[in-house]
Amino acid sequence: MEKLIIPILERSSGKQAGRGFGSLIFPNSCEKERPLRYDDPGTIVFGVDDDPQTLGGLRNIHSKFSVAPQVMSIRAAEAVKYANNAWHAHEDRFANELGLLCKAMGVDSHE
Repeated sequence: MEKLIIPILERSSGKQAGRGFGSLIFPNSCEKERPLRYDDPGTIVFGVDDDPQTLGGLRNIHSKFSVAPQVMSIRAAEAVKYANNAWHAHEDRFANELGLLCKAMGVDSHE
């Protein structure tokens, strides 16, 4: 966002991020065994850099939820998204390997 998207937006708009327009990262993820529910999110993460207007709008939109948003920098929110993606990929791979091991031993992994 910081090194690619924001510079493109600034060049094409002639405006500056945080003054002429808001920029944010709002990493949404779907947890295993729990479909994404906008009415009851497990976690809310906002990545906003020194932009009180954008942050205020996000807080307002999400004020009905019982979960308090975790507010951090755009870079940190991007890292949270990468970490979540990596963790879920690891879980999937582990489950697949365990399924293959069970199959090789004649065990029904669904049982």
